[in-house]
Amino acid sequence: MRIFLLLALAILCLNTSAQRRRKTEPEFPVTPQEAMAAYDFDMAEEILNAKIEYRLSVNEPTEELDSLLDIALKGRIRLQSTERVTIIDSLILPKKQLLQHLNLGQEAGTLQTYAKCFGKPDTLNCIVFENQLSNQRIFAMPHSQGGTRLYTQELIGNNWTEPQQLAVLDLQEGEKINYPFMLTDGVTLYFSAENEESLGGYDIYMTRYDSDDRSFLTPENIGMPFNSPANDYLYAIDEFNNLGWFATDRNMPQDSVCLYTFIPNPTRRIYNESE
Repeated sequence: MRIFLLLALAILCLNTSAQRRRKTEPEFPVTPQEAMAAYDFDMAEEILNAKIEYRLSVNEPTEELDSLLDIALKGRIRLQSTERVTIIDSLILPKKQLLQHLNLGQEAGTLQTYAKCFGKPDTLNCIVFENQLSNQRIFAMPHSQGGTRLYTQELIGNNWTEPQQLAVLDLQEGEKINYPFMLTDGVTLYFSAENEESLGGYDIYMTRYDSDDRSFLTPENIGMPFNSPANDYLYAIDEFNNLGWFATDRNMPQDSVCLYTFIPNPTRRIYNESE
């Protein structure tokens, strides 16, 4: 009787093992990343849910897929609220030449590299914004915990104050924030950041300064079409000439960006699903 039970148990184990070997991860014609790059977030969700279900069934980790699924969900939601934007020009250029082709009017302030502004070497491509009065700077700089953060300093008399960190985002160790640009109101600040809320790589965010609390409000992702599953960097507005620019490396060769020129909307206008 004991031998019979052992044989039955062995057969059951073999059958279970064979079933596990027969189960394979589902295949699709595109990867989740390729689907998201094509803005097909529904397809990306379908692929990821199928792969997660399979990995759970064979007791394999799903953390990476869970992170991608979170991005796909954000992408689908933001795609539904894509802003209607009138693009009037575009230019593909090496990323290191981006600021050279940004034709901001003097009334909008200036953007330059950290190395040029401070005369110091910089390997992180940090950017400095200086307002139209040339008495305030907002700039990216390496942080002690890694990555980059935003700092500000003011011109008092003939001397610049010591840099003070701007707490505009609750970033984790090693995360990055760069490309600051403030409107002439001295309140509205745009910047790019690579963090958990991004669709992919850098996304562009907007915040406003609360003079009562003497701090910036919680930043908002400005959404599509300015942000994408790729890296989206610069967002700048020349209010005097009613022109705007944003830069992205979506569908670009390595180390290249596309600089778009657009007409800013006085109020946000959203595409309808039927359009």
